[in-house]
Amino acid sequence: MSISDHIFVGDNGIILSQGKKYVLGETDWYSIAHGYGKYIAVGKRGYMTVSSDGRTWSNPDIIGYSADWRSIVFANGKYVAAGNGYVAVSADGTSWTINKISNTKNRTWNDVQYCNGRFIVVGNSGYMATSTDGGTWKESKIGNNDLKSVTYGNGRYVVTEKSGYVNYSTDLAGWNRVKITVTELYSSAFGNNKFIVSSYGGMHYSADGINWEEVTFGDNSWEEVIFLDNSFLALENNGYVGISVDGISWKSTKITDNNGVKLSFLNSFCTLDR
Repeated sequence: MSISDHIFVGDNGIILSQGKKYVLGETDWYSIAHGYGKYIAVGKRGYMTVSSDGRTWSNPDIIGYSADWRSIVFANGKYVAAGNGYVAVSADGTSWTINKISNTKNRTWNDVQYCNGRFIVVGNSGYMATSTDGGTWKESKIGNNDLKSVTYGNGRYVVTEKSGYVNYSTDLAGWNRVKITVTELYSSAFGNNKFIVSSYGGMHYSADGINWEEVTFGDNSWEEVIFLDNSFLALENNGYVGISVDGISWKSTKITDNNGVKLSFLNSFCTLDR
């Protein structure tokens, strides 16, 4: 794979696009999404930045209530960002509607994805919420542990826990739970009839979301895993990208800028639309 085909975002304002490193403010960029010809990165203290080409970025601006935006997705014609207590929704990446899912407490939402025709956010203390339009949300709970990611495939939802457990359900109501590792889980994806969950120094794969196998890979936290163009791509925090077709055999590529300088403390990435 080519590093220049992707945009990476990380701590201390760093964005790497087309091999060039940009420093946008001092915030930590946690997530990035692409849709309708725009790239939107979100991060700490409610900051967002927007670009139409991956080279020229808007000045970081606070959207909402200065809460950390931890995840963003573009799906069903909308950007949806999730963070501490709130969800932000936009059809154009410019005008945002801020929604508070819980009327009683500020939930910490760690991940937002579009699964089986609905947006799903998962967060700390077992809380999750679903919405068909990003505006009206229904909150529920899966135990009491911190939830890290959500994905869907072959009629089954899979939600990972920070503590090494995976929850699985066919209807978002009845949940079962299985422990797959002693290390922390980070991200999840589905493709090629297989679930992939990332952890510290390894990947975990399953055909049904119930029975899991572990593959040792890397020596740091795999912050994000996605399925794209018939392959799984994973981002390691200390500056590597992993690629696999089957989720079992992985190869890694070092992330460097045009000057050959390796970048670390990266949190998210997306593919550059050329």
